Amino acid sequence: KNTSTCRKPRRKASLPINTSMNVGPIIITPFLGLNGYGYFRSYKKDFSNNSLVTVNAIETLRGFKYAYDYKSELAFSTKLYGMFSFKKSQVKAIRHVMTPNVSFRYHPDFAEPRFGFYDSVRTNAFSTTKTLYSYFENGVYGYPPSGELGSINFGLNNNLEMKLRHAKKDTMGSDRKVMLIEYLAITSSCNLAA
Repeated sequence: KNTSTCRKPRRKASLPINTSMNVGPIIITPFLGLNGYGYFRSYKKDFSNNSLVTVNAIETLRGFKYAYDYKSELAFSTKLYGMFSFKKSQVKAIRHVMTPNVSFRYHPDFAEPRFGFYDSVRTNAFSTTKTLYSYFENGVYGYPPSGELGSINFGLNNNLEMKLRHAKKDTMGSDRKVMLIEYLAITSSCNLAA
């Protein structure tokens, strides 16, 4: 038995694949992200109980072990413009730009036994309840996430600017733009897989 944890990571590889396309006024952005984690040390927890204390003994597993995860996303966005004009005012116009967007994200539960990245261990001598942990839990480069994600995300970004007329005395002057709200975002999401 050894209390040393997963150390000296040797490699992490990431491969983002994304593009963007216009279908009329709608921008469609598909995305696929792949991550790989390579470690020469991982570890396994074993339940240990004596008369004084209950602990999880950690056994170091030597040899190269590889894990991976992936996530996908499909996003849609567009822009909506609104203009409010004023005739008898120093303010010539106010422009409002709204950017609504919706996206769908998914990744499976990498703690499922079919992946082989997680295990469970008892932590209490008086209960059969088990705690989930990853073999790569203390790895510097991270490890695949647990829990399935199937979310739908909504967002609305706002931009508001004002145009002021130039002074009448200034015949060579030009209209001046004033930013009222550069970026105001409203977002919401729901994990349908929860």
